[in-house]
Parts: sequence; C-alpha cells; structure tokens
Amino acid sequence: QLVWEANILSYVDYVYEKTKVHGNSSALRVPPNLPKQVPLLGPTFVPPSYRHVMKRSTVPKIVPETAYIVALTVVHPFYHSGTISICPQCGDSKNVNWDSWTGTGGREVQGLYRNERVIGYQLRCKTCQGKPKEERKQGFCFATTNQIFWEKWEHWKIPRSIPIFNKRLAVTRNLYDLIIELRPTSTAAGLAEHIRRNTHPGQLRYNQLHEFSAPDDPSCYNDAPITNDIITDIYLDFTKRFREPESVAYCKTRTAQSLSLDNTFKSASKAVVVDSDGKRTRLFTGGILSVINEVSETMGWVSDSKLNTILSNHMKALLSNSVAC
Repeated sequence: QLVWEANILSYVDYVYEKTKVHGNSSALRVPPNLPKQVPLLGPTFVPPSYRHVMKRSTVPKIVPETAYIVALTVVHPFYHSGTISICPQCGDSKNVNWDSWTGTGGREVQGLYRNERVIGYQLRCKTCQGKPKEERKQGFCFATTNQIFWEKWEHWKIPRSIPIFNKRLAVTRNLYDLIIELRPTSTAAGLAEHIRRNTHPGQLRYNQLHEFSAPDDPSCYNDAPITNDIITDIYLDFTKRFREPESVAYCKTRTAQSLSLDNTFKSASKAVVVDSDGKRTRLFTGGILSVINEVSETMGWVSDSKLNTILSNHMKALLSNSVAC
C-alpha cells in the first residue's frame, strides 16, 4: 500500500510541477499545459484489478495480495486549485500558497463497498501568519484532509471526489449521502448492520494457490465495516453544521398573528442519556413544548424541564421580533 501511494505522490508532484505558475510570476500569466504524452489521472486512483493482470500477460501471476491495496484520493491544488485555495480561518484567497504534503501521510476513509484512503496537501496563509498568536485560533497552516479546512463549507459545495471529513474519520460521499438520507428512518445499529451485510462480505473465497486473508487482518485486507457509533457521530455532525442553521433561518421567516403552546412532544420526557459511568439522566423531564401559530406552523420549541427560564426568554425573543398590524 505504501509503495502504491508513493508512486501516486510522485506522479502528482510531476504533473503539478509541469502545470503550475511560479510564485513570482504576474497574475496574468497563463499556466502551462500538461504535455500530451503524459496521461491525466486522478484525483481518485484505483488499484489495478485481476482483469488488468490477465489482459496484459499471457500467463498472469494472480496472487491475493493485489486485492489488499485500496484506492487513494488525492486532495491537491492540481485538481482543485480554483476551488479550495481559500484560507478556512480568514477567508483570504490571495495571500495563500500551497506548501507540501501532510506530514502524517494518508488517512483512512470509510467506504460503502470498500474502505479507501486519502492524502492531502497543506495550505499556508500569510495573512494569518502575520497576526498575533492570540488572534489566530487555529494557526496558519491547514491540511486539506483536516476537518478544520472544511468546517465552513456546505456539504454540497465540496467537490464530490473529496471525502467528507469528521473529527474521528473520513467517509466517502456515497456513504455520507446514504447516512443522511436513511438515518432519520432507521437506527444507527440497524443501518450499520445493513451496510455490513450487503457491502462487506463476512467470508472470502480462497485463491487456487494462496489463501486469502481474514477480512479484518490489519496487515492484509483489513476492510472493517462502519459501526453504529460512527454513523451517529456523522449524522449529529451533519445536523449541527447544516440542518440546525437551516432550520433557524427558516423559522425566522415565519409570521404569526397569534401564538399557542402545544405539548405534542410529551413523549420526549422518556428520552434517557446514559454516561460512561452508567448514570441515567432525563434531559426533558416535562417533554417539549412547541410554539405554533394560527395555521399550525412551528415557530420554535421550548424544553418543559426548565420552563420558567427558557419559556420567558423565548417569549421575549418572539415579542421583540413581532410587529403590530
């Protein structure tokens, strides 16, 4: 796997050097074209299959070790220069330059049918570098495989060839779309089991000459399926980063001539949170009160467990935004 990745990085470095503009050049200079004799590959590099070996050799030497190699996605300015050349901290796109490959190497990517790997490049922001340390919260050098680099991006704006990055891991776009679409109608454990049964085989066949490795062998195949806690983390991160701001913005557009409180979500009082010590806590002891208008549109939610404080503050906010007709 490391030899496979090293050859890919050498190729990307070569084509990048052939097509990039020198830093001291004028802004009007057109980048050089890639020579015609050089094939354009990437950004996702898929290892050769058995079909490639059979078609290129009369007596192919087929060994299971070639199936252990996984695909590698390269997040590099050669493929996304005009799209991702923006500082994730200050938003500057002029005083930035691409520095080098990430020092920690590749990163694991959880896939739908097969796990993959991704490796990125580092963006250095001169504007953030010139600021005092207390003003820059996240430094001035950002890796394209770090969650910080993408935390201000809408998920639909990220190029589809780039995985979705989380604090714990990265996932392919196909798996990410599957989770955010099916998780609301299923449990995390049920969805994880469904993915495991349909995409990750529990038993692998043997080759005629060599025995195939176990599915979870870290030195060979090592293609473990996604777990329910990772699915939960991905969906919660999606909800916090995208759905909550969209919901807040949408609720602000609604109007009302009269408001009423409805205890439809009384069943929320049954929700229990268990910590690492086994202690159970009911967050919503009295359920959730929904604030609705005259046409039954939801204007907001109020936790009944802290009714006196939260309800009064919520009503003050609604009154401050109201306009007399």
